Amino acid sequence: LVGSPHLEEAKGVSVTAAERETINKKAQKTIIGDPETVKTALLDLQACYQADEVMIVTITPSYEARLKSYQLVAKALL
Repeated sequence: LVGSPHLEEAKGVSVTAAERETINKKAQKTIIGDPETVKTALLDLQACYQADEVMIVTITPSYEARLKSYQLVAKALL
């Protein structure tokens, strides 16, 4: 598999109980949502750690979707 699969593709993948546990643990450290939800979570995280900057990695199946995601977050934050 190269890159991230589309949602339909990912839904068709079977995972073991151990893999599901790993996925669930990683999801606890993930910020997912609409721009306002992401904005709030990032600002809370920034305040909690008193960070001067925040780095974001958006995992999407295409460059266009990733760019759109960054644009939405930037618009919400700026």
